[in-house]
Amino acid sequence: MDPLSIVASVVGLLQAISTTYATFNTIRNLPKAFEHVRTYLPLAQRILKDVRAQLKQRNLTKAEQQSITRIIRECEIKATELKQIFDALEKKCKQDKDARSWDKLRGWYHEILRGIKGHRVESLMNDILEAMKKLALYQRFRLATQEDVAEIKKALEDISHVEPSLDDAAVESKTLIQATQIVNIGGMVQQNNPSGGMNTFNPVYNVSVDTVNLGKAP
Repeated sequence: MDPLSIVASVVGLLQAISTTYATFNTIRNLPKAFEHVRTYLPLAQRILKDVRAQLKQRNLTKAEQQSITRIIRECEIKATELKQIFDALEKKCKQDKDARSWDKLRGWYHEILRGIKGHRVESLMNDILEAMKKLALYQRFRLATQEDVAEIKKALEDISHVEPSLDDAAVESKTLIQATQIVNIGGMVQQNNPSGGMNTFNPVYNVSVDTVNLGKAP
Protein backbone atom coordinates (compact mmCIF):
# COMPACT_ATOMS: atom_id res chain seq x y z
CA MET A 1 0.00 0.00 0.00
CA ASP A 2 1.34 3.46 -0.88
CA PRO A 3 1.92 6.11 1.84
CA LEU A 4 -1.04 8.25 0.75
CA SER A 5 -3.46 5.33 1.13
CA ILE A 6 -2.10 4.40 4.56
CA VAL A 7 -2.38 8.02 5.76
CA ALA A 8 -6.00 8.09 4.63
CA SER A 9 -6.60 4.84 6.50
CA VAL A 10 -5.11 6.15 9.75
CA VAL A 11 -7.02 9.44 9.52
CA GLY A 12 -10.20 7.42 9.15
CA LEU A 13 -9.33 5.22 12.13
CA LEU A 14 -8.63 8.20 14.38
CA GLN A 15 -11.85 9.90 13.31
CA ALA A 16 -13.80 6.73 14.08
CA ILE A 17 -12.20 6.57 17.54
CA SER A 18 -13.18 10.20 18.18
CA THR A 19 -16.77 9.40 17.21
CA THR A 20 -16.89 6.30 19.41
CA TYR A 21 -15.56 8.23 22.39
CA ALA A 22 -18.88 10.08 22.65
CA THR A 23 -20.25 6.90 24.24
CA PHE A 24 -18.01 7.42 27.28
CA ASN A 25 -18.69 11.13 27.87
CA THR A 26 -21.20 10.34 30.62
CA ILE A 27 -19.17 7.60 32.33
CA ARG A 28 -18.25 8.54 35.89
CA ASN A 29 -14.65 8.24 37.09
CA LEU A 30 -13.29 7.50 33.64
CA PRO A 31 -9.47 7.29 33.91
CA LYS A 32 -7.49 10.35 32.91
CA ALA A 33 -5.73 8.16 30.36
CA PHE A 34 -8.94 7.99 28.33
CA GLU A 35 -9.35 11.75 28.52
CA HIS A 36 -5.80 12.18 27.25
CA VAL A 37 -6.64 10.04 24.24
CA ARG A 38 -9.62 12.25 23.47
CA THR A 39 -7.55 15.41 23.96
CA TYR A 40 -4.69 14.45 21.65
CA LEU A 41 -6.52 12.64 18.86
CA PRO A 42 -7.11 15.97 17.02
CA LEU A 43 -3.37 16.73 17.16
CA ALA A 44 -2.53 13.41 15.50
CA GLN A 45 -5.22 13.97 12.88
CA ARG A 46 -3.89 17.44 12.08
CA ILE A 47 -0.34 16.18 11.59
CA LEU A 48 -1.56 13.37 9.34
CA LYS A 49 -3.63 15.75 7.24
CA ASP A 50 -0.53 17.91 6.76
CA VAL A 51 1.40 14.81 5.73
CA ARG A 52 -1.33 13.88 3.25
CA ALA A 53 -1.16 17.34 1.70
CA GLN A 54 2.61 17.09 1.37
CA LEU A 55 2.42 13.64 -0.20
CA LYS A 56 0.08 14.94 -2.87
CA GLN A 57 2.48 17.73 -3.77
CA ARG A 58 5.84 15.95 -3.72
CA ASN A 59 7.43 13.22 -5.78
CA LEU A 60 9.22 11.04 -3.27
CA THR A 61 12.02 8.65 -4.09
CA LYS A 62 11.45 4.96 -3.48
CA ALA A 63 13.62 5.13 -0.36
CA GLU A 64 11.63 8.09 0.96
CA GLN A 65 8.36 6.31 0.30
CA GLN A 66 9.57 3.26 2.19
CA SER A 67 10.71 5.38 5.12
CA ILE A 68 7.43 7.26 5.37
CA THR A 69 5.38 4.11 4.84
CA ARG A 70 7.20 2.36 7.70
CA ILE A 71 6.38 5.18 10.14
CA ILE A 72 2.74 5.48 9.08
CA ARG A 73 2.29 1.71 9.06
CA GLU A 74 3.41 1.58 12.71
CA CYS A 75 0.84 4.25 13.47
CA GLU A 76 -1.87 2.34 11.60
CA ILE A 77 -1.25 -0.81 13.66
CA LYS A 78 -1.56 1.13 16.93
CA ALA A 79 -4.62 3.06 15.76
CA THR A 80 -6.30 -0.19 14.69
CA GLU A 81 -5.73 -1.73 18.12
CA LEU A 82 -6.97 1.42 19.85
CA LYS A 83 -10.12 1.37 17.74
CA GLN A 84 -10.71 -2.31 18.60
CA ILE A 85 -10.63 -1.45 22.30
CA PHE A 86 -13.00 1.50 21.98
CA ASP A 87 -15.37 -0.41 19.71
CA ALA A 88 -15.51 -3.35 22.11
CA LEU A 89 -16.18 -1.07 25.09
CA GLU A 90 -18.85 0.80 23.15
CA LYS A 91 -20.58 -2.49 22.32
CA LYS A 92 -20.57 -3.50 25.99
CA CYS A 93 -22.04 -0.13 27.02
CA LYS A 94 -24.82 -0.41 24.47
CA GLN A 95 -25.65 -3.91 25.67
CA ASP A 96 -25.80 -2.77 29.28
CA LYS A 97 -27.65 0.54 29.50
CA ASP A 98 -27.03 0.69 33.25
CA ALA A 99 -23.26 1.01 32.80
CA ARG A 100 -22.61 4.52 34.06
CA SER A 101 -19.32 4.28 35.95
CA TRP A 102 -15.77 3.07 35.44
CA ASP A 103 -16.30 0.47 38.16
CA LYS A 104 -18.44 -1.43 35.66
CA LEU A 105 -16.36 -0.69 32.56
CA ARG A 106 -13.08 -1.62 34.21
CA GLY A 107 -13.89 -5.33 34.19
CA TRP A 108 -14.85 -5.17 30.52
CA TYR A 109 -11.70 -3.22 29.71
CA HIS A 110 -9.55 -5.87 31.41
CA GLU A 111 -11.38 -8.62 29.53
CA ILE A 112 -10.95 -6.82 26.20
CA LEU A 113 -7.22 -6.25 26.67
CA ARG A 114 -6.70 -9.91 27.50
CA GLY A 115 -8.87 -11.02 24.62
CA ILE A 116 -6.85 -9.16 22.00
CA LYS A 117 -3.56 -9.32 23.93
CA GLY A 118 -3.63 -5.57 23.70
CA HIS A 119 -1.88 -2.58 25.22
CA ARG A 120 -3.51 0.02 27.44
CA VAL A 121 -5.04 3.01 25.67
CA GLU A 122 -2.41 5.41 26.98
CA SER A 123 0.42 3.24 25.63
CA LEU A 124 -1.19 3.10 22.20
CA MET A 125 -1.77 6.86 22.17
CA ASN A 126 1.85 7.40 23.18
CA ASP A 127 3.05 5.27 20.26
CA ILE A 128 0.78 7.16 17.85
CA LEU A 129 2.16 10.49 19.06
CA GLU A 130 5.73 9.23 18.77
CA ALA A 131 5.00 8.43 15.13
CA MET A 132 3.55 11.92 14.69
CA LYS A 133 6.75 13.41 16.07
CA LYS A 134 8.81 11.44 13.54
CA LEU A 135 6.59 12.64 10.71
CA ALA A 136 6.59 16.24 11.90
CA LEU A 137 10.39 16.29 12.03
CA TYR A 138 10.92 14.43 8.76
CA GLN A 139 13.31 16.64 6.83
CA ARG A 140 11.82 16.03 3.42
CA PHE A 141 8.44 17.31 4.54
CA ARG A 142 9.54 20.08 6.88
CA LEU A 143 6.09 19.97 8.39
CA ALA A 144 6.87 20.94 11.92
CA THR A 145 6.48 24.43 13.22
CA GLN A 146 7.86 25.17 16.64
CA GLU A 147 4.29 25.11 17.92
CA ASP A 148 3.68 21.63 16.47
CA VAL A 149 6.81 20.19 18.03
CA ALA A 150 6.08 21.81 21.38
CA GLU A 151 2.52 20.50 21.36
CA ILE A 152 3.58 16.94 20.54
CA LYS A 153 6.27 17.01 23.24
CA LYS A 154 3.75 18.30 25.78
CA ALA A 155 1.31 15.55 24.81
CA LEU A 156 3.99 12.88 25.25
CA GLU A 157 5.02 14.36 28.58
CA ASP A 158 1.41 14.41 29.82
CA ILE A 159 0.80 10.80 28.82
CA SER A 160 4.05 9.64 30.42
CA HIS A 161 2.78 10.92 33.78
CA VAL A 162 -0.85 9.88 33.55
CA GLU A 163 -2.11 7.25 35.99
CA PRO A 164 -2.40 3.88 34.20
CA SER A 165 -5.89 3.01 33.00
CA LEU A 166 -5.27 -0.48 34.39
CA ASP A 167 -2.60 -1.35 36.93
CA ASP A 168 0.34 -3.52 35.91
CA ALA A 169 -0.71 -6.45 38.10
CA ALA A 170 -4.08 -6.64 36.35
CA VAL A 171 -2.54 -6.41 32.90
CA GLU A 172 0.04 -9.09 33.61
CA SER A 173 -2.23 -11.49 35.53
CA LYS A 174 -2.85 -14.85 33.97
CA THR A 175 -5.70 -17.29 34.46
CA LEU A 176 -4.68 -20.14 36.76
CA ILE A 177 -4.80 -23.41 34.89
CA GLN A 178 -7.22 -26.04 36.10
CA ALA A 179 -6.75 -29.60 34.87
CA THR A 180 -8.30 -32.97 35.54
CA GLN A 181 -6.73 -36.34 34.86
CA ILE A 182 -8.36 -39.76 35.24
CA VAL A 183 -6.05 -42.56 36.52
CA ASN A 184 -6.42 -46.07 37.88
CA ILE A 185 -6.37 -46.67 41.63
CA GLY A 186 -2.82 -47.37 42.72
CA GLY A 187 -1.47 -45.92 39.52
CA MET A 188 1.12 -43.20 39.03
CA VAL A 189 0.59 -39.79 37.44
CA GLN A 190 2.52 -36.70 36.56
CA GLN A 191 0.69 -33.80 34.95
CA ASN A 192 2.52 -30.68 33.83
CA ASN A 193 0.70 -27.41 33.14
CA PRO A 194 3.40 -24.78 32.61
CA SER A 195 2.38 -21.15 32.29
CA GLY A 196 5.45 -19.06 31.57
CA GLY A 197 8.56 -18.38 33.63
CA MET A 198 10.47 -21.14 35.42
CA ASN A 199 8.51 -24.30 36.17
CA THR A 200 9.28 -27.25 38.45
CA PHE A 201 7.45 -30.51 37.77
CA ASN A 202 6.87 -32.90 40.70
CA PRO A 203 5.40 -36.38 40.02
CA VAL A 204 2.61 -37.80 42.18
CA TYR A 205 2.90 -41.54 43.00
CA ASN A 206 0.57 -44.22 44.35
CA VAL A 207 -2.69 -42.53 43.49
CA SER A 208 -5.50 -43.84 45.67
CA VAL A 209 -8.41 -42.06 43.98
CA ASP A 210 -9.96 -42.32 40.55
CA THR A 211 -9.73 -38.62 39.65
CA VAL A 212 -6.89 -36.19 40.27
CA ASN A 213 -7.69 -32.47 40.08
CA LEU A 214 -4.69 -30.24 39.60
CA GLY A 215 -4.92 -26.51 39.97
CA LYS A 216 -7.65 -24.34 41.36
CA ALA A 217 -10.50 -22.66 39.55
CA PRO A 218 -9.90 -18.91 39.20
